[in-house]
Amino acid sequence: MPINSLNFYLAFACLCICVYVAILDTVIIGYALPAIAVDLKTTSSQAYWCGTAYLISQTVVQPLYGSFSNIFGRKVCLMTALFLFTVASFLCAVAPDVRWLIGSRVMQGLESGGINVLVNVITADMVPIRDRGKYMGFTSLTGALGLVSGVVFGSVLAQKVSWRMVFYLNIPICIPTMVGISLFLNLKRPEKVEEKLNQIDFVGVLGLTVSLVSTL
Repeated sequence: MPINSLNFYLAFACLCICVYVAILDTVIIGYALPAIAVDLKTTSSQAYWCGTAYLISQTVVQPLYGSFSNIFGRKVCLMTALFLFTVASFLCAVAPDVRWLIGSRVMQGLESGGINVLVNVITADMVPIRDRGKYMGFTSLTGALGLVSGVVFGSVLAQKVSWRMVFYLNIPICIPTMVGISLFLNLKRPEKVEEKLNQIDFVGVLGLTVSLVSTL
């Protein structure tokens, strides 16, 4: 994909939006936790796990998504992660109890971790080495905007509308982004899936998960 083409800029804009929404959901829930605890009739400590579960799952899945992208292709993995992130956002929004919400946040965090690592990998694939710093800087800036706007959206939506809108907000962002990625992101798909699948260190990922959970 030529770096100065319209397709490139549209595809890169979609990648930036992916980073934005993944980082947005890292902080936006913090301001909704009191409302969640009241509405779902749970304790503050249980509601706290809605944030922690997201962060843990976001971290442990990144090595796996990096490996899967080498096997099945970057675009397929990114589309899958973004689609499942959207589904998880809907499940969070309709959660009838805190256990449902925590489970949905785990799913959401898994896909968020995949989105973060895939955007970095795809950007590195799309951009020449001499320009990578600049474009990685753009994605980092988008993530920073997600952090800042998460504070604003989280407090306003939780206090003025409903904590469920914190999660519904993702859906109108993610769906057009998926369409954009399918149309504008053109990457080669790797071959020899079976051989590469055997190279994934599932035991290492399991060990990382156990060690992260045990620190809490």
